[in-house]
Amino acid sequence: MKVDKKAESSAPKNSITMSAENINSIKFAVIFECAGRLLLIGKEKIFNSYSLIMKDKKCNNMDMMGFYSGAEIGLTKKTSSGVHAYTCTTLVFGDELLLE
Repeated sequence: MKVDKKAESSAPKNSITMSAENINSIKFAVIFECAGRLLLIGKEKIFNSYSLIMKDKKCNNMDMMGFYSGAEIGLTKKTSSGVHAYTCTTLVFGDELLLE
């Protein structure tokens, strides 16, 4: 497995952006990050990645909280369900009702 350290810094922002495709204004986000990411890219870069989130126009009024975890189980559009490493997953909430 190869890891792109440059892309790792933007993983939380990218995850929030993908989670909020149908939300105009994000009010709250829960971020779940692999504890290995902290070891992989370092504490300073992890905190810098959160400043990238807050610069996004959709996220400027957003509150967030997060957790570090281990042995994440999930899937993506391109993978099957299973254990994934160095992941960043988000759950976002907006203040509008989506009926679709």
